[in-house]
Parts: sequence; structure tokens; C-alpha cells
Amino acid sequence: MDSRSKSILRTTPMIRCLKVLLAIFNFIFLVTGIAILVLGVWTKVELYKYLELTTDYNPQIPIVLIATGCGILVFGALGCACLFKGTPCFLYVYAIFLFIIFIVELSAGIAGLVMKNKLQEGFEKGLNDAVKNYASKKGPVDKIQNELQCCGVTTYKDWFNTTWSGSIQQVPESCCKKGVPVKSCIYKAPTTGANLTNINTEGCYKKVVDFTQNNVGAIGGSVVGFSFIQLFGAVFAYFLGKALRKQSYDQVT
Repeated sequence: MDSRSKSILRTTPMIRCLKVLLAIFNFIFLVTGIAILVLGVWTKVELYKYLELTTDYNPQIPIVLIATGCGILVFGALGCACLFKGTPCFLYVYAIFLFIIFIVELSAGIAGLVMKNKLQEGFEKGLNDAVKNYASKKGPVDKIQNELQCCGVTTYKDWFNTTWSGSIQQVPESCCKKGVPVKSCIYKAPTTGANLTNINTEGCYKKVVDFTQNNVGAIGGSVVGFSFIQLFGAVFAYFLGKALRKQSYDQVT
């Protein structure tokens, strides 16, 4: 057996192994794309109601996640085509696309983790501003107070010092506890124990910060973790393309 035949025999098992690894990667890649797309939509639709009051929120982050998720699904389909065709050139292009997605995901994940550390100061400033200007910020404030069952920034008494409350010392209807009908909820001048039984007395600041930091941290960490899957895929695609090119060259020569 000549050296050319031996080289082909050595290359063939490696190509099969790389094809299997790339096929497994493509499946994980598509699942990752769906997960990132869902994360982006959830951040835009659900988490936004808590993030919109902070002064440090970057509204582009969920858009980047959604675009990345869609891009992964498209490139995942391209990866399947590249694997089926087995053309080195296509595999090199696929590896480049995967590396670009790796950079985008890693950047978005790190941005989310950095933003997580800035949320505390931004929320304190944003919530204080929203409570003081309740007339123009009514929607976001009511959403947070209803969802998290809280009232005011640090305590329900924060409302007593606002222009909206005036001399009545009242809190918004959104401070009423869940299950208590609005008509039965005493939310004006809640200074006695009897009145306080119908409203939430804990402030929203700590609840909002805890909720968003936990979720933003989880999203940022997940995206950073997902990004390295793309890096492994780029390596598999590159070496498979290289192996196929070598096999093709050995067969010609």
C-alpha cells in the first residue's frame, strides 16, 4: 500500500468523527438559537416593565438577543447544508459565521453582566423620579407595584411626600394587596393599623433590584455560556473543512 492510500485511510475516520461532532453541534446550535430567541423576546416583553424605569437600561440588548437567535437558526440551517454538501469552502465560511456569532453573543452577555452591577443605582434614581412624577409615569409604576406587590420606593410613606398625594396622604390603587377589591381597599390616609391591612407597605426598590439582578445575571451568564458552544462549532467546521480538503488533494495526487 503506497503512502497516498495510507494517508486517505488515516484521514477518512477523522472526517467521519468530525462529521458526527458537527452534526451533534448543529442540533445543539439550533436549540441554543431557539433558547436565545425566547430569552430575547421575554426580556423585551416581560423584563422590560421592570427595566424601563432604570436610568442605565440599554433597550438594544433584547434586540441583539432576538437578532442573534434568528441568525443562529438561519446559520444552523446553513450548517446542515454544509455538512450535507461536504464542501471545504462552505465549511470555512460556516466557521467564520460561527466565530462572528461567538463574538456578538459574548459581547451581549458581558454587557448584560456589566449592566447588572449598575442596576442598583439606576433603579433608585429611576424609581424616585417615577414616584415624584407619578402623573406621567403612572403606567410603569402601577405595573411594578401590582406585579411585585410593593408600594413606594423604600416604604409606602414615600407617596405622602409627593405632589400627586398632596395633603391627603394617599397611595395609588396599585398599592392595594392582591385579592382585595379596589372598592374595599382603603388607600387614602393609610395611617392606622386597620387601613394598612389592605395595602402593601414594603417598598419596591429592593424587590425590583433583586428581581432584575437575578434575571439579568442569569440571562447574561447563559448567553456567555452559549457563546462558547459557537466557538467549538467553528473549530469543528474548520478542521472538517481542512480534513476534506486534504482528502481531496490526496485523491488527486
